[in-house]
Amino acid sequence: MEMLHTKFKGKEADNWRYGHFIQHAKLGYSMIAYVNLAELGPVRPETICQFTGLIDNHSNEIYPDDILETPDGNRLRVYGTSGGFVIKAWAWAGDLSDLVPGDDLIFEALSDPQVRSFIDQCKVIGNIYDNPQIKEV
Repeated sequence: MEMLHTKFKGKEADNWRYGHFIQHAKLGYSMIAYVNLAELGPVRPETICQFTGLIDNHSNEIYPDDILETPDGNRLRVYGTSGGFVIKAWAWAGDLSDLVPGDDLIFEALSDPQVRSFIDQCKVIGNIYDNPQIKEV
């Protein structure tokens, strides 16, 4: 069994940083790259996302706040919650904005084989930071 490393991403200005999450009192929220430990830099706190451990049908890593498209054109948004990761579908909620009470969600663990098989057919088409309009379309 392969051991998974916890991986994060966060956005600084126009670039995404990937690696370990570090919170430093003087620097603010930062990331440290896996390959080059010298690449430490601040990121916007609201953009910090933990890797779900899943990839799409084009081998792109899936993170919270990513927007996925299903083979039949439906859109899904991935959310990070205190209990793990959930998905909200445009078809159920009418939008992909922030979670609100009463939203219909996929609560099954994203590691569940059936859910994973479904996610494997989807593709990441953007995220709410690089494509803010995508959650309203």
